[in-house]
Amino acid sequence: MAEMNSQRGMLLREEMNRSELEAVQKLYEAHFDPSSYAAALEVFGDLFPDVRILIQVEELEPHRFSLDSVAVNTDEDAFKDYSAVAHINPFMDAVAAVMHTDRLYQSEEFIPRELVRKTEFFDAYLRPRDRMDAACGFNIFRKPDCIALFSATIPERLSEDDRAALTESLNRIRPYVQESFRMVRNLIQRTAVAQASSIIEWIGTPVAIFDAQERLVAQNKKAAAIFRAGDVLRLSREGKLCARRADASGLIEAAAASVLDGALPIGPLRIDRPTSAPLVLYFVPVGNSPEPNPIVRPFSEGLPAYMVYVIDPDDVDPAPSEMLASSLGLTRAEARLAQLLHEGLTVREAAESSSTAYATARNQLSSITRKLNLSRQSELSGLVARTMAKIPR
Repeated sequence: MAEMNSQRGMLLREEMNRSELEAVQKLYEAHFDPSSYAAALEVFGDLFPDVRILIQVEELEPHRFSLDSVAVNTDEDAFKDYSAVAHINPFMDAVAAVMHTDRLYQSEEFIPRELVRKTEFFDAYLRPRDRMDAACGFNIFRKPDCIALFSATIPERLSEDDRAALTESLNRIRPYVQESFRMVRNLIQRTAVAQASSIIEWIGTPVAIFDAQERLVAQNKKAAAIFRAGDVLRLSREGKLCARRADASGLIEAAAASVLDGALPIGPLRIDRPTSAPLVLYFVPVGNSPEPNPIVRPFSEGLPAYMVYVIDPDDVDPAPSEMLASSLGLTRAEARLAQLLHEGLTVREAAESSSTAYATARNQLSSITRKLNLSRQSELSGLVARTMAKIPR
């Protein structure tokens, strides 16, 4: 089978002309340097200078054109103008009907050219731009509500011979374009998940990592044990973090939404337990996960978005406060306060626990945030959570 696929690939390469090969090569490069997408399309667009060539991203309901898309043989205002009328684009209705196929499709399969010229879309967008009356293309990625296309919009003046040449050329490059996007998507996902898993493997506290859809990406053994027990925290069928109590699940859902929206640490979040001290959760954004390029981003799922640290105050070793002081450059009193805040206490509760005046604790907190160049207490919580996780127990 592998030999047959190899022979098929060699045959396709032999059929492709030099410009098509160069366009495909530049497309592969562009996945790691998004500024090169335009260069890849320019090479292909030079073969058909009267045709508008696009890699476009559309939300199918309602039709909405993504400004991340790239085009050649068109003016800069076209994106803006198209966004205003995308919802009446008859070509997109046609694409939606065949969005689950990988073949090349032609607009004439669904709407004849003469009917295109009678549409409101033609009058509003296609007529002012060289009387475009047809389109063809193929799917790159597809989701129920979103689709990415490699498309060509064709002017009325283009001859039938040139239209046939365009179709043949698109058919030749299609498998390579589709495979290049599948490859980069898989590479981004696998790399990100592998990095996330390796990061938390050696962390001594329970830690789980979730994606932008709030679904589990990775977890260490301690987190898995907590979720498996299910008496306080658990995972839903979709892999989302929730609690046994509905009100606590609501708090978790709100915290996840906040960390995704603001990319700032959230916590401490207390989850009550019936017979012992509350668990304390910290939601910390993952800032170093690989960023997909603009074209791929709408179709990239499963990338790490945030970590959830689970702190059990009944299982906290008091010794790390001294190491915390050394790691962060704090005094012992400041480190002790930072640790108590990390465990979920308020500043007033931490002061009482340390037999310290509340005003003194407030001054210590101000000193901590100044030394660590932090602007808010939630940032301190995230920093302490990450630092504490690296201290061996």
